[in-house]
Amino acid sequence: MKVLIIMPCGMPVPAVYGGAVATLVESLIKQNEIFKNADFSVITNGDAKVKRASLAYKKTDFIWFKCGKIRAFFDKIIAKLTKKQQPLRKIAVIKFAKKRLIEGDYDAVVLQNSGFLLKIFKNKKLAKKYEGKIYFHLHNDVASNVDRGVLKACKLLLVSNYLQNKLVKLCGEDVKDNCLLLKNAVDCNRFSGEISNIERNKIKSKLNIKNDQKIVLFVGRISPSKGVSQLLEAIKLLNDEKVVLVIVGSTNFGSGEQSDYEKLIIKQCSELGDRVRFTGFIPNDDVYKYYKTAHIAVLPSVWEEPAGLTMVEASVCGTPLITTRSGGIPEYINGEYAQILERGENLPLDIANAIKTIINDYGKYKQTAKNAAFEYANEYDLQNYYLRFINALTIKE
Repeated sequence: MKVLIIMPCGMPVPAVYGGAVATLVESLIKQNEIFKNADFSVITNGDAKVKRASLAYKKTDFIWFKCGKIRAFFDKIIAKLTKKQQPLRKIAVIKFAKKRLIEGDYDAVVLQNSGFLLKIFKNKKLAKKYEGKIYFHLHNDVASNVDRGVLKACKLLLVSNYLQNKLVKLCGEDVKDNCLLLKNAVDCNRFSGEISNIERNKIKSKLNIKNDQKIVLFVGRISPSKGVSQLLEAIKLLNDEKVVLVIVGSTNFGSGEQSDYEKLIIKQCSELGDRVRFTGFIPNDDVYKYYKTAHIAVLPSVWEEPAGLTMVEASVCGTPLITTRSGGIPEYINGEYAQILERGENLPLDIANAIKTIINDYGKYKQTAKNAAFEYANEYDLQNYYLRFINALTIKE
């Protein structure tokens, strides 16, 4: 089976610079090296570092799209004037992909997540050539102005039933016939692995955390949707010097203009002083060490998150988890294994109380987290994810 995966050409594959979707696509490529069920081709951008990483994969043909410095320069100007994000890049990706699809012949074409990629198949000849072979792998909500005609012509690989319900509202009940549930996965072998006390102490020492302090961990982007401000407010309400918040992820606080949200986060952090630590960028291969070192992971998403990979990562690590009832998160995280909070104005206080509850009976909640890790290690395994992906591409009407 010849499969073409088309990336939006933002975060590249291999995912040497991170990115949830890029990481998932690379996991499919890795598993295909083992199972060899398909010949993959991937349209992606990539610099020298990405291209070096791609040499490890023999069953995948990487088709390199050049982003171009001039195009990127004018895209920045257009974004400032019109709020449209990278329109020139999107046009170029569509044109580039069309050429490849005309020249090639694939058994399945998988569009990764971005709605603008649907415009590739506005071309009627291409739509006819690949009829019944087009898959839209959707990880997030689509915009209301998405091309519904092309969308309905695709088979839809969805990360949660939450997304299916959103699509039904947008396109009507008949879209259900095209929907296939393909839940996300994480590298369970890595996240379920143990680390030594030496490694834990090394992390604590680097962050200047004392052995008698409890580590509350946040992993993700510093953005309004991820609930970072609410978590910082919760740490303030706790008013406990023995509780330290560690935020894993890079920030742009020191470069260029700061958004109002970034200014708010900086103000909240300054009020907390040494009760909050930033790690900066941590390679994906090392993130599990921070989950394993933390006492509690708090991932309080405040938007309708279609699926929560960081929540699964924390759970597979056996770290007690506090999260929110948002989007598809309850489809991934069993409420018996985690504190799932309601969103709203009381969220900071609820987070603070949940942290106290776990700390006060830590043995109980740590055992519950270990039970979750055992269950999720199979459910969200990358091998099973790959086999479900291949199966989805081979299901006949």
